[in-house]
Amino acid sequence: MNADGKTCTVTDIGTCTDTELSIPSVIDGYQVTAIGYNAFWSCTQLVAVTVPPSVTEIGNMAFKGCTALISITIPDSVKSIGAFVFSGSAVEIIQFNGTESAWNAIAKDTMWSDGMGEYQIYFTGQSSGNESSDTSDTTSES
Repeated sequence: MNADGKTCTVTDIGTCTDTELSIPSVIDGYQVTAIGYNAFWSCTQLVAVTVPPSVTEIGNMAFKGCTALISITIPDSVKSIGAFVFSGSAVEIIQFNGTESAWNAIAKDTMWSDGMGEYQIYFTGQSSGNESSDTSDTTSES
């Protein structure tokens, strides 16, 4: 539970062995608003993750070392992304449920993508509730 007594941060995967995971927007009655530091660190069985629209922050190294993680869906509610979030993971596809301009507006640590290989970001343009054509951007770690 966070200091406000109403929200929580996912801090650990626990004993979850799922390969595909949709993080719930509510846990034990508390709205999930953040994915914390090292929350899924070295969770090697995860292949795909969907972050709920209640989340506004993805913390440092949240998915670091998730060597099987290929795809993640991030909602347009996310306003900040920490450092080394996907370092050592296999992420190839980031689906952002919003526009490219909304993605660019996210406060991203300058090292948010350090340790990643080549990946592609798909923008669904669904932030307004109206689906538009998907667009994408390919980026490579140099």
